[in-house]
Amino acid sequence: MGKIIFINLRNVREDNDLKQKDLAKLISVSPRTYSHYENYEREMPIATWKLLSKIFNHSIDFLCITAEID
Repeated sequence: MGKIIFINLRNVREDNDLKQKDLAKLISVSPRTYSHYENYEREMPIATWKLLSKIFNHSIDFLCITAEID
């Protein structure tokens, strides 16, 4: 079994030319914490999902789509 990531969240972040550290600053968390969120290693609070939804103008459902990578 591979690693699970939030594929749409990563893609949207990259489409907006943001690095993890840039987005971490926008949502007021450390870059390490954000990395844990995006890489499915830590549960993201619903308030953070709501904020990301507003930042990117995408639904939480869209951002939550996951993929398994090797």
